[in-house]
Amino acid sequence: MDPAKFKEVYERLQYLDENLGYKVREIERSASHMPTTSSLGKQLSELARFTNELKDIVRDLMISIASKPRK
Repeated sequence: MDPAKFKEVYERLQYLDENLGYKVREIERSASHMPTTSSLGKQLSELARFTNELKDIVRDLMISIASKPRK
C-alpha cells in the first residue's frame, strides 16, 4: 500500500463530504415535499457530480491500496 497516496485520497474524500455532502443531504430532506422541475434538475445535477467524484476517489483509493509505497 502507498500510504502517501492513501492519505491524499482520504483528504479528497473529506473535501468531497465537506463541500458536496451537504447538498446530497439536502436532497434527502427535500424528498418529503414535491420539488419543482427546475429544483429537481439542479438536485440531479448535484447528485451526479457527487457520484462521479466519489467514483474517482474510490478508484484512486483502490489504486493506492494496490500500489507500492512512493519513495
